[in-house]
Amino acid sequence: AETWRAMEDALREGKVRSIGVSNFTIQHLETLKQSATIWPPAVNQVECHPLYPQEELRQYCEKEGILLQAYAALGGQDGTKA
Repeated sequence: AETWRAMEDALREGKVRSIGVSNFTIQHLETLKQSATIWPPAVNQVECHPLYPQEELRQYCEKEGILLQAYAALGGQDGTKA
């Protein structure tokens, strides 16, 4: 919560144009929502691909107005195939 408050301050002061989160689950987002003065985060960057679609999280983010930015490791989890 302390980090989010600092990002909210930076947004209010015009130091950044938007603020977001990374790897937040629905529970993380619901917890943040309780204390945030700026809602919603602009983006939630999460691992998302055909083998791990995170449909429930995608629907939640869409409902809350949060852009879901997907990432997936290139070449496999161990990095040896990159």
